[in-house]
Amino acid sequence: MDNEAAFSFNFSAFMAKKAKIYNWEFHAFPVGHQDVELGADFVISDSTRYSIIEFKASHATCVAENRKWRRRQLCEKLDTTIPMRVPHDKCHFISWVDLETGIAKVNIYRHEACNQSVFGQSSRLLALEPLATTRMLGSQFAEGFFKGNSEFSLSREEFKAYVKWVMKETSGSQEETLRFLVSDPTSQECVQIPLFSIEQVHAWMQKYPSQNSSNTPSTPQTQNSGLAPNAGNVADDSLDNDSQDAPGRGGPKSGI
Repeated sequence: MDNEAAFSFNFSAFMAKKAKIYNWEFHAFPVGHQDVELGADFVISDSTRYSIIEFKASHATCVAENRKWRRRQLCEKLDTTIPMRVPHDKCHFISWVDLETGIAKVNIYRHEACNQSVFGQSSRLLALEPLATTRMLGSQFAEGFFKGNSEFSLSREEFKAYVKWVMKETSGSQEETLRFLVSDPTSQECVQIPLFSIEQVHAWMQKYPSQNSSNTPSTPQTQNSGLAPNAGNVADDSLDNDSQDAPGRGGPKSGI
């Protein structure tokens, strides 16, 4: 069944379930139309470290990346800009459904998409075929994402630098950061809050940790945070106090 939207929702739910097992937080942020410039559909985070994922309904649809000139440019830049391969390999992924088994598979984006079998011989990309040895199951990705020294994520500052490079250098964007839409967890209504940078979404996660940690309160402390009318204050109110990146890997949060 070709249902990329359902798969992305199910994968996020799967990661949230795994986060409970590992006693970590998990947040998933769809990027909407920004996927054109980012090369991914979702930003995911444990509240301190970040990755991006492009979702495909099947492995066959991974080839559809060849219709996107920005993705070809990303691949060409990764072939020639060797230092950017390190952050790319740690945070930029593509995931699809194995239609025979229904199981989610994941690979580093460039190892799956940046090759001549996807973009054609005229692309002159260095790789001829996808690198199958780096493909993994969703459970293997989750383990690598949530383990203490995460193999599959970047710190906030590293992630900001990578996002800026992808958007400006490979996509020609005038923007160098992302915008997000989150929901106010303290409201009895479905209140949407726009956040205008990675810094602001980072602060929001510190202010409202997910409920996966065994020490995290199961209900908000207040019924109305006052956040929605002035969402821009999220970063100002929170960054100085409790949202700085911990050395190395962050940990489960103990409360709001």
